Amino acid sequence: MLSRVSFFAVHCVAHVCLYLVPRCLFYILVKLPITLIEQQLGEQRSFPENDFLMEVVTNWWDKSTLRFFGIVERGMEYPRPLYGGHMQTLMGAMLRRVPKATYRRVVVTADDSNPICLDWSLAKVAEGQQARGVLLVLPGLGSSSASSYIHHFAVDANREGFHCCVMNTRGMGDTPVTAPRLMSAVFTADVRAILRNGLLLTAAVDAGVLESSELPLQAVGFSLGGVILTNYLYEESIKQRNDASSGLRIVKAGLHRMLSVGHAESSIYLTRPAQMMLYQRALTRGLREYVFRHRKVVEQMPEIPSNLLAAGGRMERVSTVQEFDSLFIVPHFGFKCREDYYTAATVTDGKLEHVAIPMMCIGAQDDPIVGPPPHLRRWERIAQTNKNIVFVGLPAGGHLGFLGNPLDELSGATQASHLLLLHAARNVVSEN
Repeated sequence: MLSRVSFFAVHCVAHVCLYLVPRCLFYILVKLPITLIEQQLGEQRSFPENDFLMEVVTNWWDKSTLRFFGIVERGMEYPRPLYGGHMQTLMGAMLRRVPKATYRRVVVTADDSNPICLDWSLAKVAEGQQARGVLLVLPGLGSSSASSYIHHFAVDANREGFHCCVMNTRGMGDTPVTAPRLMSAVFTADVRAILRNGLLLTAAVDAGVLESSELPLQAVGFSLGGVILTNYLYEESIKQRNDASSGLRIVKAGLHRMLSVGHAESSIYLTRPAQMMLYQRALTRGLREYVFRHRKVVEQMPEIPSNLLAAGGRMERVSTVQEFDSLFIVPHFGFKCREDYYTAATVTDGKLEHVAIPMMCIGAQDDPIVGPPPHLRRWERIAQTNKNIVFVGLPAGGHLGFLGNPLDELSGATQASHLLLLHAARNVVSEN
């Protein structure tokens, strides 16, 4: 992690050399001549008039969910530079120095007796007033409340008057694993446990973290956390009519950031040469360390081969996320093969259509890790089937990067995707 001044210097150089100069050259040498020729010929333009525009998809006939989130269907512009996806991800998510949130931990018990660690970052509110609400945050793959992008979101959310509760994925960060069950994209039991009968809020009140359990609650999932959140919302939506304790009764809205085409497509995207070199190794190393850190529990799992974690064993030689999924996730969760797991984890093929609460899904077109979000045609089919779904496609942002210009970053301005998420969250609260 670079110091703020060092990051500013590197950012200025990158801004000029990798953004301003190439963009000006492209406009002068390519876009302007082609546009002038097309105007003379009366042909349709090859380039968009405004490449900062966001793409918004909602139900054609019922715009209530769009109004619920305070989103306009046309004319929304991305408020930051359109850096390339790799620059956004490497500088924005990995090198940027972000403000640190202050957490208070509340521990509740999962259905299998494993501790669930909830880290609360509280908004500062004036005496006699209360926070706008609570944002439950589900981090991405290999992340926890200690991850820089989670700190960044918590600080921005607190600034807007929202308490932030990060549900640490079991075993990630400094959290323990005592039961023979680790995480995956289809493991929703811990989310279900903390939302059942409002346990998330009542436990915080009992621990003296919150004064009231009546605050409106919204859920925000980042990357894999968004997949887990969506799978949970799908499962609860299917059974909620017969379950009075369903967590859907207290969750006002769901916000899924960094939605991919599907698990299988994302895994293939990660095998590209640049992705293998820049991201695959780091992701795989984190997963290997995760399993070895909880070795005592893993060795108690009857479905996992006893020699998997042995010195020189197959786990030590795992070099891709796909290999990790095949060796560990597939047998651990009872799937026949990796493809079956990816099919079960994917949320854009038949699950979003059933989500029973308003949900906004956000994806960046230049995401270098999970790839671009599904085509707008698929989103249109989903939105026509389920009016609760709104999709916002951002023209830039990378994977959890969303880098501002050098002065924005130096001054600590709110991140671009956070502006959108928190705008929606504020509007949800004002609608209720």
